Amino acid sequence: SANPMVVSLGARVLVNYLAKHGSIMQIESSDLGATWSTPTNISLQIGLTRVLPGPGRGLVTRSGRILFAGHGGNGKYVGVQVWYSDDDGVTYTLARTENGTRLPLMDEPALVELADGSVLINMRNHQVKLRAIARSPDGGTSFGAISFDEGLIDSSCQASILGDRDTGAVYFANPNSTNTRWRMTVKRSDDGAVTWPHQYAVNGFGQAAYSSLSELPQDNDHIGLLYETGRFLCIGSSCQIVFVAVPKNFEQPAVTDTMTQPTLGM
Repeated sequence: SANPMVVSLGARVLVNYLAKHGSIMQIESSDLGATWSTPTNISLQIGLTRVLPGPGRGLVTRSGRILFAGHGGNGKYVGVQVWYSDDDGVTYTLARTENGTRLPLMDEPALVELADGSVLINMRNHQVKLRAIARSPDGGTSFGAISFDEGLIDSSCQASILGDRDTGAVYFANPNSTNTRWRMTVKRSDDGAVTWPHQYAVNGFGQAAYSSLSELPQDNDHIGLLYETGRFLCIGSSCQIVFVAVPKNFEQPAVTDTMTQPTLGM
């Protein structure tokens, strides 16, 4: 899998992906993907190999900084690293962490800029059934200690996160369970991803797996959610990909899932 991570700057699109030879490559389109540039080897700048960008989307901050994040190196749950550019994607620098440049034992990261200009990275892990996070007060130059978000349970699956620049709200999507991939749910935080008091159940008790949240430029009342789910006569939580529009101002209280998945036919 090329495992691309994408940032969009109007009609300009940057994609970072892992090539077969193990390097992180970048391609660029200036016409919304109709044509693409010759790939550039980003690994030569930042010294990373066998690191998978994403999955999902990168981040462009209000200041114009471009950030990508990736996971791996020599296996699963090796760690997460972030690289950023302040010159529109020409050159990149690795973000610093308390362990050098790596957030250890983490996997499959997602980035979001908060209302105060800080950057939050939200990560899959296999230590506890909660999402791991780290915060950067300097816009992604460096990240602090890893902690675990008590409001975001996790069954060890990829998740997605999105900030609303107009309202300051932060949205998070994943299978809302600690034991299996089901119940795709979007949660909203109104205090900078500190608490998550509201949730929106996307598919009830249906199967669910990977997801990607996005803005809807022509709809200020909804966000977009692309997610994997099950399908009749297909076994697994990734049988098809579905797109839905989720209302921004949902008010359902958050519920912690401690149930087990029902058997077929219930």
